[in-house]
Amino acid sequence: MVLSIVMLLGRESVALPGPSPLGGDDPFAALSATAGVDALLLTAGVLAAKPGLGASPGARIAFLAAGASLSATSVEALEAAVTASPYDASGRGLLIAFYLLHDREALRFRMTRREHVMWLISHLPAAAEASDGFARFVAARDGADAVEGARAAWLQQVESHPGSTTILDHAAAFHAWSDPALAESWWRAAEPLDPGNWHWAERIGWVRIGAARRAREEGSRYAEASKALEAYQRAQRLATLREDRLTFQDRAAWAAWFVKADEKAARWAGELIKETPVTSPQYMNAMHQGWTILGLVALRGRHPAEAETCLAKSADLGPPGDRGRALDFRLDLARDLLAQGHPTAVAGFLEALARYPRPGRPNKLAGWREAIGRGESPVLGDSIY
Repeated sequence: MVLSIVMLLGRESVALPGPSPLGGDDPFAALSATAGVDALLLTAGVLAAKPGLGASPGARIAFLAAGASLSATSVEALEAAVTASPYDASGRGLLIAFYLLHDREALRFRMTRREHVMWLISHLPAAAEASDGFARFVAARDGADAVEGARAAWLQQVESHPGSTTILDHAAAFHAWSDPALAESWWRAAEPLDPGNWHWAERIGWVRIGAARRAREEGSRYAEASKALEAYQRAQRLATLREDRLTFQDRAAWAAWFVKADEKAARWAGELIKETPVTSPQYMNAMHQGWTILGLVALRGRHPAEAETCLAKSADLGPPGDRGRALDFRLDLARDLLAQGHPTAVAGFLEALARYPRPGRPNKLAGWREAIGRGESPVLGDSIY
């Protein structure tokens, strides 16, 4: 298997050899583990993609996702290199990503990932790898003891680095899923230390919109979305650059839709569609999110034909590729249209989504389409996987 990674720093795609995550020809076979982390990454073909200081979160995620295609022998070699150079956060980040993406295959992967994450929190809390999505613990997957241990370690780091917005930011990000209230408290603590920075308001909006999505009661969803909307509007006022505002405009539009501020939701979704450059790594996701929100606004306004058109456009995202693999598909519009008696449009939407699979992850699309073809109304969950 060859994993082609589209980097977000203006570089061309990088081909990463490695036919199987757990076996096959190994890109590190001819290289001694003592050569160091960078030498190993160079041999794997990803050193050119290694993001430097100040790289975008997307660049880091694309780099770390390369860990998914490493073979078992590659991982062993990288482990040895990290042991020899323990403060190389990028090497640990690749290993953490590998163990997370393959933790169902071996319990030891989960435990080894936990050890690497805890090491980063204790020794390199300022490294982005200590708190990104690959590192975060959740009780359902990692166990309550892992979550509690990480919380204690981050509390100690926050206390040991008073006034550090970086530590507050990373501690909050780590707990965004496991303890949103604690995460928000740390982002709010960072705001007066770095006034005028839109990042803090955006992060508060992010954790609140996540809570709104998870809420089962309409009242709770409205309350959380209202708080998210307030935070996003504050972030919009502070973010003077259009490219900065576009990074969170989809979530701001969702917050507006949840609280039935449809004019605002439609305006922001339209701007997202119109202003996101086609060269942006976020282009496909912006199109999908924007058209989905416009369709939901149309449907709530009792314009089902317009909603069907938006649904089709939300899945017409161009040739599939690396950017399509990371799409956050939203099924809200398809669910609502199916419930209101528009199965043909929904079946076409599901068929179009099948063009953008994530390698190695079975999805539910074919089963849902077959059910619709039989005249049934399948329950479309929150994810196609």
